Formats: sequence, structure tokens, C-alpha cells
Amino acid sequence: MTYSIGQVVPVTRRRGILGEELDAPVWYAPIVKAQDMRDFRDDMRALGQFAFYPSMLNRQRIRGKLIETERPIVTGHVYTRFTRRPNWDVMKFERRMILGASHVNGWPVAIHPDTIRHLQGMTVAAERLEAAKRDMIRIREGDRVRITKGPLSGMSGDVERTSDGSVWLNMIEGGIMGKNRIEVSKTLVVREVTDEERAALIAKAAELDMGEE
Repeated sequence: MTYSIGQVVPVTRRRGILGEELDAPVWYAPIVKAQDMRDFRDDMRALGQFAFYPSMLNRQRIRGKLIETERPIVTGHVYTRFTRRPNWDVMKFERRMILGASHVNGWPVAIHPDTIRHLQGMTVAAERLEAAKRDMIRIREGDRVRITKGPLSGMSGDVERTSDGSVWLNMIEGGIMGKNRIEVSKTLVVREVTDEERAALIAKAAELDMGEE
């Protein structure tokens, strides 16, 4: 089709990623690249469509500073509660926001609310289990620890006292230059976990997996 100067031409309106209002909200599971999950979730929320993915926080202390990073438990799926009809073709082919969606025979399938509640509970369960793990390996007075690095690697001692960065040990198998009581950096020791504590953690994991309180 050709146009002449001064001719009025129709404006083609660009389709958005969302269409008309739905009669009732529907949960779908768009599939996105792992590195794009957070951006897609935030984009959907900005458009008024609640989105989430089960995740947990990784906590790591680097040079004395606590660093927290979010790690998805289920990679690639961002569960989204659509109140407006999603234009899948626009999201996938025009905007390159998604790779697809959970589907049956090519048609995006709605996710049952019971499944959503289970998935939302996964984040809580993972945080509780992580807290139980941290509590189990936390070094306290009276604990037995094993030195993992340095000239005393492999030797064990009982914790007499702790500070922010050090522990004072009464060595079981002898210390340095005849000294049984030594100071060691916390980064060089690990708490010796008992079989009973391991069994308790496994039981806790099973309890959280079943969704029990």
C-alpha cells in the first residue's frame, strides 16, 4: 500500500501485554529465563497482577558484612494472578518477556489455588529449615568443634568462650607448644553435630515438607 503527502492514514494501536478484564482472576505460570524472574515479577506487580516465585534468602558474611541474595526454589516459573487476559503472543514474541507458559497441548493451563497455596508455603518452609540449620551449627560455649584449616586441622576442642570473631578452645588432643587452651578464628572451626541433631533436622525437614506446623 502506498500513501500520498497529506493523506490521513489510520493509526495502528500497539497491543499491550494485557487485554480485557477477566470475569474472575486466574493463576498461570509464565516461564521466563532464570536471570529475568525478578524483573518479570516486578513488572507484573507494577501492572496490578500479583506475581511470585518460591524463594529463599542466602545469607553470607563477606569481609564482615552480611550479604543476602534471593534464590528461587523453583527456577523459571513465575506464578502470576491475572485479573486481565494475558496476551501471550505479545509477551513472548514482541516483548520477549517470557519463553512460554505451563501448558497442556499448547494451551496455557490455569493453576489451581490449592497448588498456589502450597507453592507460597515453600518459601516459609525453606526459611524455617534454613533457620534450623543455622541454629544447629551456631557455636556456643560448651560445644565441641573441629578445626578445619591450619596446622591444627582435624583436631577437636571444647568451646570455653566465644566472641564476635574468635573462640577459645580447650584442646582434647593437645594444643600448640604445650598450651591446651588456644584462641582460634571462628572461620577455622565447625561445630561437631551429633547424630541426634541430624535426625532432628531430618524430621524437621519432613515436617515442613508435609506442611505441618
